[in-house]
Amino acid sequence: MRRGRSLFNDGKEDCAFCKIVRGEVPNCTVFEDEASLAFLDHRPLFPGHCLLIPRQHFETLLDLPASLITALFLNAQLLARAVELALGAEGSFVAVNNRVSQSVPHFHIHVVPRRKKDGLKGFFWPRQKYKDEAAMREIQSALRAAIERNATPLGVVENMVGGPFAGSAADELSAEFGVPVLARIPWHPTPDTWDLLATRI
Repeated sequence: MRRGRSLFNDGKEDCAFCKIVRGEVPNCTVFEDEASLAFLDHRPLFPGHCLLIPRQHFETLLDLPASLITALFLNAQLLARAVELALGAEGSFVAVNNRVSQSVPHFHIHVVPRRKKDGLKGFFWPRQKYKDEAAMREIQSALRAAIERNATPLGVVENMVGGPFAGSAADELSAEFGVPVLARIPWHPTPDTWDLLATRI
């Protein structure tokens, strides 16, 4: 287990996922960047079931600023690839609940490894628990390794003010990997400054 690393100071004080972002609640993180954090669901559909959340508090998909959607779903794609590679899954299930069946009112994307005849039918989704923390850590390590192997970016997100990818650094990464600068985002965005983002694809 580890504690999340908070990059943004905002969020709801009583939100379970904001507490994870702020490092107040232990979790098994498998991936994190400036925009998002992904960790293992403690009651997964199958081992490797991940939840991907934005670091800032937004309740549903309808509340997300357009500037954040690209970054989040590129990371969802990376996680979907990782659960297949790391766990030998035949596919993945990627889903979002908005209010109905949304157990935590902080936007999150479920990324679940799937196999043929795995027992999931329709919308009947029995949850289970990991055998113990060691079993959970083993899945965490496998996913992290798969993410590292497949982390060549599809695009670069540049921080407009400060941060590791400000200015020429983003352009250098773009040239190194042969990918575009997808977005230019303020380093410590607030709901107002998110509107400054300009997307280039």
